[in-house]
Amino acid sequence: MARLLVLLLALLAAAPAAAAETRALEVEGRLTLGPAWDSNVQRQSAGPGVVADATLFLLAGADLRWRQGEDHLTSLSWDGGSRVFAATGSEDQLAHLLAASHALRLDERWTAGVELRRRDQLLRDGARDSSDTAGNLLLAWEAHPLFAPRLRAGWRRFDWWPDDRWSGEGPWAGIGIQARPFARHVASAGFESHLRDHPGRREVLHQAHLGWSWRGPLLLSGGYLLGHAASDRPGYASIRHRFQVLLGARLPARLLLSAQGVLQLVRFPEGFRLDQFTVADDEESLSSLSLKLARPIGAGLSVEARYQLHLATFLRADLAYERHVLGTAVTWRF
Repeated sequence: MARLLVLLLALLAAAPAAAAETRALEVEGRLTLGPAWDSNVQRQSAGPGVVADATLFLLAGADLRWRQGEDHLTSLSWDGGSRVFAATGSEDQLAHLLAASHALRLDERWTAGVELRRRDQLLRDGARDSSDTAGNLLLAWEAHPLFAPRLRAGWRRFDWWPDDRWSGEGPWAGIGIQARPFARHVASAGFESHLRDHPGRREVLHQAHLGWSWRGPLLLSGGYLLGHAASDRPGYASIRHRFQVLLGARLPARLLLSAQGVLQLVRFPEGFRLDQFTVADDEESLSSLSLKLARPIGAGLSVEARYQLHLATFLRADLAYERHVLGTAVTWRF
């Protein structure tokens, strides 16, 4: 992570001195606190070991945007959270995500940038401890007001501390295209390839995705992703179909509704491995439904209610998995 930050600082140092005279700094923070109930605290498949418990969670975050003239923009963000369970202390968790980026406008149509990210997850018993470090370079071309392609290339390192067999690192590259065919409409498409070296095996992942969004009286968006993972060792191949729908709306009585549904159909052509599901419990292979209802109460405060449902949708795999999370919270934005 230190090397990634050094790279970011080097880009900052390259900004012209004149830009420092026109800098603009924006900072925003948020804090969320509330109780919740989890129907499957240890994230086990149906049967013995499924435990429900009450928890208290705390989420915090901060975003910083530093604009150095018209050609340089630096962004820093941090999100962290902790949860403490009433009876299942081994599942007490601490997690955080740190991200940084710097964009440099080369001319009227070309923009270059660098993006860095570090995520850590720690449990009291260490059963699902992990860390994820990634960095990439970006080149964007505003070819037309309605058409903008982007190229990305980078490196990612993932560590799964309970079992090093699932740790891995490697390069990735991708291309994305964003178009605005109509007012308030945005369409997107992209393709990525990842090469990951794990202890004793190598994996190649290809992903293609399509997306669309509309901003009007409602916020609507949807997307589809097709992913194919192959390995030089048998038993690790998978094919994933991911469908996503997002809705945001303003309701009477100043209520704000956000809802997201994700259907993921995952097939393992060479057979299903239970340890694959254990590592992928970050919802990368699960279908889900998320609902949030919020209402501002003044002074940057809002109250909210949340519900989440997670389901396993593995094709031809004898596994039943279900998890419900229900909670309320107060959020302060400052």
